[in-house]
Amino acid sequence: MNKRMRIGAVLSAVLLGMIVMPAFARTWTSKSGATIEAELVETKPDKVILKKENGELVTILKTQLSKADILFIQQGGKSRLSQGKEGFKDVAEPARPAAKEPAALTTAGKEPAVSKSAAAAADGPVLKKGFVGSPQFDTPDGPFSAGTAFVVRLDKSPTPVIVTAQHIFGSAGGLEKELTNPDLAKFVRKVGLADFVSGKPIAGVKADSMPVASTDDAAHPVDVAAFRLSSGARFAPAVLAARNPETNEVIWLVASLQGDQGEELLHRGKVAEASKARFRCEFDNGNVNLRGASGAPYINAKGEVVGLHTGSFKELGSVAGSALSVEVIRWALGEAVKETEAKPEEPAATATWE
Repeated sequence: MNKRMRIGAVLSAVLLGMIVMPAFARTWTSKSGATIEAELVETKPDKVILKKENGELVTILKTQLSKADILFIQQGGKSRLSQGKEGFKDVAEPARPAAKEPAALTTAGKEPAVSKSAAAAADGPVLKKGFVGSPQFDTPDGPFSAGTAFVVRLDKSPTPVIVTAQHIFGSAGGLEKELTNPDLAKFVRKVGLADFVSGKPIAGVKADSMPVASTDDAAHPVDVAAFRLSSGARFAPAVLAARNPETNEVIWLVASLQGDQGEELLHRGKVAEASKARFRCEFDNGNVNLRGASGAPYINAKGEVVGLHTGSFKELGSVAGSALSVEVIRWALGEAVKETEAKPEEPAATATWE
């Protein structure tokens, strides 16, 4: 099955049989494992029309979609995350009366996100300059930027690693085709960071793509792209937490979001569901707009990274983020380091990009 998601023209709204569905961003997955974060605009007998974060419309054949996506469409677009033996899935759920929702899921009493200027004094960890921002990639085709990225230091690693979501390197990030992890070795030459905390750019440095596996040892998808930086100057790597976050634990998504968030960077929430591979975080702010957060880190009260944002869900006045857990991130990066160290060094003439 071709994993590329074809972009097509949108048919006229006057066509008979068109069904307009409730719109909110979620992660769609093809049968081959490719993902895209987008809103459902229309569904037709043989295809769906989605709207990406940048407003671009994408037409996808239903035969390319996963069973979970088809079920989501058939049940009218009501969605939640459900934990199962394969991790989290989108499953259909009938609408529930708002009065029966727990207080944490109602729009009243939502706690605002924390602005970067007040991060040290408010109920949240302190953010350092050079930890998180908008990644700036130098490629053979010119500059490329999408999603969010953060910097961590691995055990026994002399230089830091910049981490983001693999799915930004595809139609979700505005590219014409979906790039796999092996493709990144030739696609990315340097990586810089438009630092969220300082508001200043960190110049790109030579970076080597790490061979991150597409699934873990339990066959869970690993939506991670990582690059080992040749220099750590001006970057402030964080630490990967020793354990996954637990249900009801308070955590923060670190991201500069579109909409009404302004300079807010810390977005508080609680873990609603958790497995070894993934967790779902329900945010205090029921109106938060998570567009652009793909690849952003979730951190705990100590400022340690506990997860990587991969998608979002919105229903009944509640916004939730879907994340890859830190234990999977650590495993994936550790395996990539082992594979890198096991490979023989190539001659300088073939290893040099510049």
